[in-house]
Amino acid sequence: MLIALLSSAACAQIPPNDSAPVRVVIRFQQATPGAEADVLARLAEVSGAGVRFAAAVSDREYAYLLTCPAADPACQRAIAALGSWTRIERIAVDDIKRIRP
Repeated sequence: MLIALLSSAACAQIPPNDSAPVRVVIRFQQATPGAEADVLARLAEVSGAGVRFAAAVSDREYAYLLTCPAADPACQRAIAALGSWTRIERIAVDDIKRIRP
């Protein structure tokens, strides 16, 4: 039982960093080369925020980092702008749980 308690304490969630980039998962309407420079440039143009490729989920779905803090209202506007772009089927903030080492 003590081991279980120690294990759960080690896996406690670290509070989010309010100045860290926001990770979003975007699903496009069609297959899209999500890591290509022109796609990243268009995402930045639509959102008004810096956009970095993070990971591929499929040929239509990718994770990106928006270089704006989650607490910034401009970041919420950037996410809303991306959500209204017709090439995007859906966008969601990816709440990553950070595990303590």
